[in-house]
Amino acid sequence: MKSKSNSSIYYDKNKNKYIVSYSIKNNETGEKKRTRRSFNTKEDAEDFFKELEYKKGDKIFIKNNGIPLCELMKFIVERKLKTNRVGAHQYGKTLKIIDRIEKAGIGKKDISEITSEEIQDYFNSLINYSNHYMEKFTEQFSKAFSYAYNKGYIRINPMADTYRLAI
Repeated sequence: MKSKSNSSIYYDKNKNKYIVSYSIKNNETGEKKRTRRSFNTKEDAEDFFKELEYKKGDKIFIKNNGIPLCELMKFIVERKLKTNRVGAHQYGKTLKIIDRIEKAGIGKKDISEITSEEIQDYFNSLINYSNHYMEKFTEQFSKAFSYAYNKGYIRINPMADTYRLAI
Protein backbone atom coordinates (compact mmCIF):
# COMPACT_ATOMS: atom_id res chain seq x y z
CA MET A 1 0.00 0.00 0.00
CA LYS A 2 1.39 3.38 -1.01
CA SER A 3 0.31 6.46 0.82
CA LYS A 4 1.13 10.15 0.69
CA SER A 5 -0.97 12.72 2.45
CA ASN A 6 -4.61 11.63 1.91
CA SER A 7 -4.08 9.33 -1.09
CA SER A 8 -3.36 5.60 -1.15
CA ILE A 9 -3.12 2.62 -3.50
CA TYR A 10 -4.23 -0.90 -2.58
CA TYR A 11 -5.30 -4.13 -4.24
CA ASP A 12 -8.89 -5.30 -3.79
CA LYS A 13 -8.95 -9.11 -4.08
CA ASN A 14 -12.75 -9.25 -4.37
CA LYS A 15 -12.85 -6.90 -7.36
CA ASN A 16 -9.49 -8.05 -8.73
CA LYS A 17 -8.54 -4.39 -9.23
CA TYR A 18 -6.10 -1.83 -7.92
CA ILE A 19 -7.79 1.01 -6.04
CA VAL A 20 -6.58 4.58 -5.60
CA SER A 21 -8.31 6.18 -2.64
CA TYR A 22 -8.14 9.97 -2.29
CA SER A 23 -9.97 13.01 -0.94
CA ILE A 24 -11.71 15.71 -2.94
CA LYS A 25 -12.36 19.10 -1.42
CA ASN A 26 -15.53 20.99 -2.32
CA ASN A 27 -14.22 24.53 -2.76
CA GLU A 28 -17.63 26.09 -2.07
CA THR A 29 -18.37 24.27 1.19
CA GLY A 30 -14.85 23.34 2.23
CA GLU A 31 -15.98 19.76 2.91
CA LYS A 32 -13.72 16.86 2.03
CA LYS A 33 -15.17 13.76 0.43
CA ARG A 34 -13.33 10.46 0.25
CA THR A 35 -13.51 8.79 -3.16
CA ARG A 36 -11.95 5.85 -4.95
CA ARG A 37 -11.06 4.95 -8.50
CA SER A 38 -10.29 1.42 -9.69
CA PHE A 39 -7.74 0.26 -12.27
CA ASN A 40 -7.04 -3.05 -13.95
CA THR A 41 -3.26 -2.75 -13.64
CA LYS A 42 -0.91 -1.62 -10.91
CA GLU A 43 0.87 0.61 -13.43
CA ASP A 44 -2.33 2.53 -14.29
CA ALA A 45 -3.10 2.98 -10.59
CA GLU A 46 0.41 4.24 -9.87
CA ASP A 47 0.28 6.65 -12.84
CA PHE A 48 -3.02 8.07 -11.58
CA PHE A 49 -1.59 8.27 -8.05
CA LYS A 50 1.47 10.19 -9.28
CA GLU A 51 -0.75 12.52 -11.27
CA LEU A 52 -2.85 13.23 -8.17
CA GLU A 53 0.21 14.03 -6.11
CA TYR A 54 1.56 16.31 -8.84
CA LYS A 55 -1.74 18.11 -9.33
CA LYS A 56 -2.23 18.84 -5.64
CA GLY A 57 0.06 21.84 -6.14
CA ASP A 58 -1.59 22.90 -9.41
CA LYS A 59 -3.97 25.84 -8.87
CA ILE A 60 -6.04 24.99 -11.96
CA PHE A 61 -6.59 21.45 -10.75
CA ILE A 62 -7.42 22.60 -7.24
CA LYS A 63 -9.91 25.15 -8.58
CA ASN A 64 -11.63 22.61 -10.83
CA ASN A 65 -11.24 19.46 -8.76
CA GLY A 66 -14.50 17.62 -8.58
CA ILE A 67 -16.31 19.54 -11.32
CA PRO A 68 -19.52 17.75 -12.38
CA LEU A 69 -19.90 17.01 -16.09
CA CYS A 70 -23.02 19.17 -16.59
CA GLU A 71 -21.46 22.06 -14.71
CA LEU A 72 -18.64 22.02 -17.25
CA MET A 73 -21.12 21.73 -20.13
CA LYS A 74 -23.01 24.77 -18.83
CA PHE A 75 -19.77 26.72 -18.42
CA ILE A 76 -18.85 26.03 -22.05
CA VAL A 77 -22.22 27.07 -23.50
CA GLU A 78 -22.36 30.19 -21.29
CA ARG A 79 -18.92 31.16 -22.51
CA LYS A 80 -20.12 30.74 -26.09
CA LEU A 81 -23.14 32.94 -25.38
CA LYS A 82 -20.95 35.67 -23.84
CA THR A 83 -18.64 35.64 -26.87
CA ASN A 84 -21.54 35.65 -29.36
CA ARG A 85 -20.72 32.19 -30.72
CA VAL A 86 -24.31 31.10 -30.03
CA GLY A 87 -27.50 33.10 -29.85
CA ALA A 88 -30.07 33.10 -27.08
CA HIS A 89 -32.28 30.57 -28.88
CA GLN A 90 -29.45 28.04 -29.39
CA TYR A 91 -28.27 28.66 -25.82
CA GLY A 92 -31.74 27.72 -24.50
CA LYS A 93 -31.92 24.58 -26.65
CA THR A 94 -28.47 23.50 -25.49
CA LEU A 95 -29.41 23.99 -21.83
CA LYS A 96 -32.40 21.68 -22.36
CA ILE A 97 -30.08 18.96 -23.67
CA ILE A 98 -27.74 19.47 -20.70
CA ASP A 99 -30.71 19.26 -18.29
CA ARG A 100 -31.66 15.88 -19.79
CA ILE A 101 -28.10 14.64 -19.29
CA GLU A 102 -28.10 15.89 -15.71
CA LYS A 103 -31.40 14.18 -14.90
CA ALA A 104 -29.93 10.87 -16.06
CA GLY A 105 -27.35 11.02 -13.30
CA ILE A 106 -24.18 10.85 -15.37
CA GLY A 107 -24.18 14.64 -15.60
CA LYS A 108 -23.75 14.94 -11.83
CA LYS A 109 -20.63 12.77 -11.78
CA ASP A 110 -17.17 14.33 -11.66
CA ILE A 111 -15.55 14.49 -15.09
CA SER A 112 -12.44 12.74 -13.81
CA GLU A 113 -14.47 9.70 -12.70
CA ILE A 114 -16.58 9.06 -15.82
CA THR A 115 -15.49 6.11 -17.95
CA SER A 116 -16.04 5.43 -21.63
CA GLU A 117 -18.22 2.46 -20.61
CA GLU A 118 -20.54 4.74 -18.62
CA ILE A 119 -20.82 7.14 -21.54
CA GLN A 120 -21.50 4.27 -23.95
CA ASP A 121 -24.19 2.89 -21.62
CA TYR A 122 -25.78 6.33 -21.49
CA PHE A 123 -25.70 6.68 -25.30
CA ASN A 124 -27.20 3.18 -25.62
CA SER A 125 -30.06 4.25 -23.34
CA LEU A 126 -31.02 7.00 -25.80
CA ILE A 127 -32.46 4.58 -28.36
CA ASN A 128 -35.83 6.36 -28.39
CA TYR A 129 -34.33 9.70 -29.45
CA SER A 130 -33.96 10.84 -33.07
CA ASN A 131 -30.60 11.11 -34.84
CA HIS A 132 -30.80 14.89 -34.39
CA TYR A 133 -31.02 14.58 -30.60
CA MET A 134 -28.36 11.87 -30.52
CA GLU A 135 -26.01 14.26 -32.31
CA LYS A 136 -26.80 17.01 -29.78
CA PHE A 137 -26.13 14.71 -26.81
CA THR A 138 -22.90 13.46 -28.38
CA GLU A 139 -21.82 17.02 -29.18
CA GLN A 140 -22.19 18.13 -25.55
CA PHE A 141 -20.17 15.17 -24.26
CA SER A 142 -17.48 15.67 -26.91
CA LYS A 143 -17.09 19.37 -26.17
CA ALA A 144 -16.94 18.88 -22.40
CA PHE A 145 -14.39 16.07 -22.46
CA SER A 146 -12.30 17.75 -25.14
CA TYR A 147 -12.21 20.93 -23.06
CA ALA A 148 -11.37 18.97 -19.88
CA TYR A 149 -8.61 17.07 -21.65
CA ASN A 150 -7.09 20.19 -23.22
CA LYS A 151 -7.09 21.97 -19.85
CA GLY A 152 -5.47 18.98 -18.15
CA TYR A 153 -8.44 18.22 -15.89
CA ILE A 154 -8.46 14.62 -17.13
CA ARG A 155 -5.64 12.39 -18.29
CA ILE A 156 -7.58 10.40 -20.90
CA ASN A 157 -10.55 11.50 -23.00
CA PRO A 158 -13.19 8.77 -22.50
CA MET A 159 -15.07 9.90 -25.62
CA ALA A 160 -12.33 8.34 -27.77
CA ASP A 161 -13.77 4.87 -27.05
CA THR A 162 -17.49 5.60 -27.47
CA TYR A 163 -19.87 5.30 -30.38
CA ARG A 164 -23.13 7.07 -31.03
CA LEU A 165 -25.98 4.72 -31.86
CA ALA A 166 -26.95 4.64 -35.51
CA ILE A 167 -30.73 4.96 -35.77
